[in-house]
Amino acid sequence: MTELTSKGEEKLKGAVRDQIARPLQFKWKGNLKENQNFLKDEIKLAETENGWRVFTREEILLFLEYGTSPHIIEAKDADALRWFNDDGEPVFRQKVKHPGTDPEAALRSAVDEVANQ
Repeated sequence: MTELTSKGEEKLKGAVRDQIARPLQFKWKGNLKENQNFLKDEIKLAETENGWRVFTREEILLFLEYGTSPHIIEAKDADALRWFNDDGEPVFRQKVKHPGTDPEAALRSAVDEVANQ
């Protein structure tokens, strides 16, 4: 295991912030401030006995990191799904055919960038 100095820890946090939080907050539709707060709260960095762990328990970030196949999304605990179109207007549907998501690998890239310095 490589020891991470406090400077290294700051570099890792900066890489996570720069390569994950900033790019993703602009890709998502909706309120930029809400996106920033969500990412700040959901991307975790913790020291363990085996090194540093960068992780999330938020499912949407895992989908962005690893990608998804095309799939159906249905409203379960609500009458409809809601999102905003490009004009900022709400759209409501009972179910949608999602085309899938290409993997971003942003979390892994941030960790690799710092580890290779």
